[in-house]
Amino acid sequence: MLKRILSVERTYPLGDYKNIKLFDSISGIPEELAFDHEFINTIRMLQLIQLDVTHRKYGSLVGDQSKFSNLDENISYLIERELEELDKIKITLEKLNITFEQGEEDAS
Repeated sequence: MLKRILSVERTYPLGDYKNIKLFDSISGIPEELAFDHEFINTIRMLQLIQLDVTHRKYGSLVGDQSKFSNLDENISYLIERELEELDKIKITLEKLNITFEQGEEDAS
């Protein structure tokens, strides 16, 4: 059975000759959908939109960091944001009844 992978990649300028490259990939698209051009184009557009949203959120995060006067405040802010994002993931996984034990590794 054929399974398709659909990937998109975008490079965004950050200024001062710096760039950020964002990538999204969906794998395991079943054969019956792999050749449905309308479906594939819709998924690809969704991936591109999500990359743009991620880029804008990242730009906002970087802008927020400029309000801190020292490295410790900046790191504390980033850790706080990281924990907020991890909590969002945890809530989603709990809704789906997916649990992980600390230190659990993929046995495959």
